[in-house]
Amino acid sequence: MKKIVSDINLPAINFKLKTDTGIKGIEIFSELIKSFEKIGKGEPKKSKWFNNRRQELLNLVLSGSKLKHLINTPQDIRVIINLWSTNEDFFYCEPLSKGLLKKFKQFKKALNPSLSFSLIRIFFDKYDFIKDLHFFCQYLKEGLSNIEISRPLSDELRTYCTNKEIIFNISPEKLLNNAKNRNKDLSYIFEELKIPDSRYGRFAQICKKNYYIEPLKKIKFGAYHPVFDEIKNQHVKETPYNKRLNIGQASAILLMDLIEKKELFAPEIWLKLILNILGDPRIPETSPQYKIWWMPLDKKYEKMMRKWLAQIDLVVFLEILEEVARTNDNEKIKRMFPSRKEFLENIYKENMIKDTRLFLGNDALSYVNDKYKSEKKPLFSRLNHKSKSIIYLNIGKAHLIEGTHNFSVRIFDKLPSKCSLNDLESKKFSIKNLSTDIENKYKAEYIINKPFPYIVHHDVHNAWQKKLYNVFSDIGIRITDS
Repeated sequence: MKKIVSDINLPAINFKLKTDTGIKGIEIFSELIKSFEKIGKGEPKKSKWFNNRRQELLNLVLSGSKLKHLINTPQDIRVIINLWSTNEDFFYCEPLSKGLLKKFKQFKKALNPSLSFSLIRIFFDKYDFIKDLHFFCQYLKEGLSNIEISRPLSDELRTYCTNKEIIFNISPEKLLNNAKNRNKDLSYIFEELKIPDSRYGRFAQICKKNYYIEPLKKIKFGAYHPVFDEIKNQHVKETPYNKRLNIGQASAILLMDLIEKKELFAPEIWLKLILNILGDPRIPETSPQYKIWWMPLDKKYEKMMRKWLAQIDLVVFLEILEEVARTNDNEKIKRMFPSRKEFLENIYKENMIKDTRLFLGNDALSYVNDKYKSEKKPLFSRLNHKSKSIIYLNIGKAHLIEGTHNFSVRIFDKLPSKCSLNDLESKKFSIKNLSTDIENKYKAEYIINKPFPYIVHHDVHNAWQKKLYNVFSDIGIRITDS
């Protein structure tokens, strides 16, 4: 075969493109992309007709007209879905129902992606407030089945199409089982399935309640549950549970209610979890930690926690007292230890301690640091003293201040209004701050009500114990002497 075109040598063409070629004006494409995304999410630009019709339908429905008689065109469907999404009064006057969805089908056999997306948002927001939820789930799944996922769609809508059987059900059981079977926490599943995790979304709230809270209602008293490990995670415990509480607070309240019902001391594993979630409440009420975690709770829960922590503080102080007796060369202090320990244990056994505060000197601080890991270390303030440590106990009708070594016991029927014991902002104290300063403030503020303030020195013959028991008896506090 002959060559039709002979070889031709063309000269090289040299040209240069400007540096902004193809870039100038590119911002318009960014704007277009945003516009298309809004359309895919059910946010098209509203026309004048749309706004007028929206106001008209809203007025008619709030005046008592039945919505099913007002749907005249396919365009009305878009208006109604918008009103359901944006107006609470409209939604509760004419809630989404089986009858209205069937009416929609008379005008539109299948909704476009934009309207389907808007209905899905209503599903997540209203969930258990929706009438005929089963029918609505079927309606959504049928609509998503009709959407071709090969066409351009938002990430959210594509995810809903792919996972419709897991998400759109009258119970979140399938979704929760998916999380458990894959060993994923709920927040991960929400993110993966594009489920909005808003504070007010009913679907998310119901999922959290079933996943985190319901298992705790069935837990054996004092037992461990795998969900503990998830609730401890910062992102999980801060997850909104309802309009007032987060998951951590709801879990802690449930466990504290179970403990209160049993009228027993908090099991160690539960107390550890509650402290991990809420923190120690014995901090200034102005602190961010207190405002976030304790302020939204009923005051009774703080009182319960203070009582449990008080008993722990007393155990720590008894250990310190024993360590002082063991390591001290002073025979008098060694001989006084058993009676001092017995006195405090008798108060402990009566279950009357409501609150405590520890003040540790240098020696006790070293002991606590050596013995306790950081997560188990008690909350304490520093005492500016090498050897002495002090504990304050609120036992209801009386306030008791006891210390190690030769520190005298002090009893008050009430504390001065400006008392260092209540100063949670301060972290360092002197012996004087916790003894004579409080006595002087008491005398300056109150008419002396004998025998208060009552001060008794320890002696090896234990006469001090009898004196204290007599004072307690006079103000209606009965402590059994073991």
